[in-house]
Amino acid sequence: MEFRPEDSIVISPHQVSCRVGDDVVVLGLTESAYFGLKGIGAFLWELIQNPITVREMRDRVLKDYDVSVEQSEADLQKFLNELAEAKLIEVRSSNAG
Repeated sequence: MEFRPEDSIVISPHQVSCRVGDDVVVLGLTESAYFGLKGIGAFLWELIQNPITVREMRDRVLKDYDVSVEQSEADLQKFLNELAEAKLIEVRSSNAG
C-alpha cells in the first residue's frame, strides 16, 4: 500500500499497547500480532495515538532525527505497511486530489 502525505493515520481500537521503559509493546487483537517497538518505532507509535497525517509524521521525523527526506519517507512507508498488515492502524484517506 502506498500512503499519501495527506492520509491520516491513527491506531486501531483492536489493539492494546503499553510503554516498557523507552520501548512500546503492542498486541494486535485481530491478528494476534505482537510488536516490540524501540527507538523511532516507539516515537512514531506515540505520534499516532491521535490522528496525524503521513506528512506531519515525516516532518516530525525530519525535525527530531538526522535523516534525509527520501530515507524518512521510505522508512515511514515500510513501517506503516507493517502496522497496516497487522491491522494495528487505520488509514483515513483524504478526499482531496
